[in-house]
Amino acid sequence: MVFWGVLVRSERPLVGCFCTVALVHELREAFGTDFECDGADLLAGHGDRTARTAAGLGIRPDSPVVLCAARNEVQFGPRHAFRLRVGPGAFVSGTLDRYSVRVECERDADFPEPARGRFLAFLSSLQMGGVWDWTGCSPDAAPGTSLGDDTAVR
Repeated sequence: MVFWGVLVRSERPLVGCFCTVALVHELREAFGTDFECDGADLLAGHGDRTARTAAGLGIRPDSPVVLCAARNEVQFGPRHAFRLRVGPGAFVSGTLDRYSVRVECERDADFPEPARGRFLAFLSSLQMGGVWDWTGCSPDAAPGTSLGDDTAVR
């Protein structure tokens, strides 16, 4: 198994993450029709399905496996599957969520150049967003909004 991707890593939990809506948009912008994603959340309902399965097996609802499944759905979701065209009629499959974008293949040759280079260049372009000061205004205010004095939402 060969892996290409980017992960948000930190010693502290939830320090930074991707906005999956923005990430899908950026991938569509970068790859056009070579990028396919139906937007379905692979983690939607994961906690409930695990709880039902556990109950059927006589496992308590407060067991670590049930609690972990519910936490993963909230913490990592949404998770989307995508396909990226790498040649005529050839695709690689990947997933993206709040903390990772990844493509996994059986062999190196399954993700040939120049598609692999384009994907890695895209991943290299990802950056954490800026720090916004929302003090004194509605959190719904758009950046650049005037607050009526010399203060603007940044």
